[in-house]
Amino acid sequence: MFGDRPVEDDVCYLEQNDLNLKLADKDVSIAFIRPLRTFDLTCKIEHRMANHNLNRTLVRSNVVDDVSGEWDYQSWALSMEGRQLLELEREWREDDTM
Repeated sequence: MFGDRPVEDDVCYLEQNDLNLKLADKDVSIAFIRPLRTFDLTCKIEHRMANHNLNRTLVRSNVVDDVSGEWDYQSWALSMEGRQLLELEREWREDDTM
C-alpha cells in the first residue's frame, strides 16, 4: 500500500480491528489515527510516522466526515498505536544520527 510492504500485509493489519470492518465493506474508509496536520511533514522521520500503517485505521465513511478539529496528543500517545509509533520514532532517530 505504501511501497515498503506488500499490500496484503497492510490489508491484513487494517482488517484486524475491534469493529470487524473489512476494506471491501461498503462505506468503509482508511483514516489517519493521528491527523496529518499534527506532523511536520518536512521532517523525514515524522513523514514516515504519519504514513506508517500504525497511523491508519478502518472507519465507517460517515465517521471521517464527523471528525472535529480537536485532537488530543496525550490520549494518542497513551494508545497502543501511539506508543508503538513513538518507539519506532525513537529507533529511527537513533539510526538517523549514526
